[in-house]
Amino acid sequence: MYYKPVWNLNKFLYAMLFFLIFFQNRFVHSYDLSFLFQTDIRYSVEKGILSLGGTFVETKIDQALGSSAAVSGGIRLSYYSMREYLQNEGDIVEAELRNTYLDLFDFPVKNFELRIGKQRINIGKSDFFRHLDVVNPPDFSDELRFDERVSSLLLRLKWTLGFDTSWMFFIGPGIDTARYAYGTDPYRAMRLEVESYMPAYTGAPGSAADIFRLPELRAENMLYGLIFSSKIGKFDFSFLAVSRFNPILMPEEILIDSTDSSASIIYSTRREYVIGLGAAGDVLGAGVWVEIAAKKSRGFSTVVKVDGSIVENSSLLTDEWFFTWSAGIDYNFKNNGPYLNIEFSHGFFTEMQNSTGEGINDYLVITIQKKYSSDRINLGLSLGFEFDKLTNSADFDDFKRHTAWFTGPFFKYSLGNNVELETGLFWVTAPKETSFEVSDMRALFYFKTAAKF
Repeated sequence: MYYKPVWNLNKFLYAMLFFLIFFQNRFVHSYDLSFLFQTDIRYSVEKGILSLGGTFVETKIDQALGSSAAVSGGIRLSYYSMREYLQNEGDIVEAELRNTYLDLFDFPVKNFELRIGKQRINIGKSDFFRHLDVVNPPDFSDELRFDERVSSLLLRLKWTLGFDTSWMFFIGPGIDTARYAYGTDPYRAMRLEVESYMPAYTGAPGSAADIFRLPELRAENMLYGLIFSSKIGKFDFSFLAVSRFNPILMPEEILIDSTDSSASIIYSTRREYVIGLGAAGDVLGAGVWVEIAAKKSRGFSTVVKVDGSIVENSSLLTDEWFFTWSAGIDYNFKNNGPYLNIEFSHGFFTEMQNSTGEGINDYLVITIQKKYSSDRINLGLSLGFEFDKLTNSADFDDFKRHTAWFTGPFFKYSLGNNVELETGLFWVTAPKETSFEVSDMRALFYFKTAAKF
């Protein structure tokens, strides 16, 4: 489920891009036009299904408007084969605006830069867990590109002070939610759970319906925040403060009616506050980084009502501050040796802590890569672990039941400077007691082609 409000500004941005791409030779000059094509074929070992994965063509244009302004924008046309999920009911073709904005330099005064439009604000140095990358909602539409974000409508003001120091202030509607994999239903598990215990209240099986209460487009619901970044010696430091609605929707009310054996699940979200610190630099030739995020919500509980009476009230999210963090190191061995990346994280960027202190797990990812033939060939292997009971397991068997792991070997080959071919395997082993167990991807072979012009 992905909520996309329709604004007149979106229509204006589409029209602006159409004008720049198709009429630039007659009206404007000094433009930079680029294209990206990507597609992949996937084979699910568990389901025995060969399918065409995410295929898209993206057009991007950068246009200077004198020395004081510039326009950038991109349109992605995507095709998703839904046969694996929807049993030949249909496919999806979608056009999406990506990072389409207007830049004004030295505005309103010198050393200031104003950017308005759909944009992506990046922060943080970690490769996998990205605890500080919280301005844009996560984009899980493609499981092979798990770290993408949704471009959001924002107004951003950046003030450059010199000496690699800057302040950034931003504000926007902030009502975009996370995007989930196309063809999948992220709320199906909750619906089935509700339907399974409905006979206890109604005496007969029934069906549950999803209802979504999303933040309205009002001033008090807006996202806002700031980022401060500076460099001291060989280290880059970042400070982040953001107030927003959590982009992950959660079940707020489950309403069961015994008269007609029906139920509805009402999903909503809560405003949360994030304060983050990050540092990255070089120590003895190795890159190191640390990210810490403190988060606080107004609390969140799921209430179950049968014929209007409350029968259960369980906490999903604490109203106290809690922390997630990650630390990592990478090193490129000399004499054309391999590249090694190790990252440990307390928490995934979508995990939240409940009132009993649960909900935050630990993770470890190790990646090694080696390039050959003037960097045309790239061999790599990633190995990751999820530890749901790293410190409080009763015994080793309990530890194993709450530990999942995945591996992802890959092979990349570059054809010139524009085309890259990649093949690989993504394998997940996840007991039922782990968070990875809900993943729909167990063993997946893929072959990917990407072309840039």
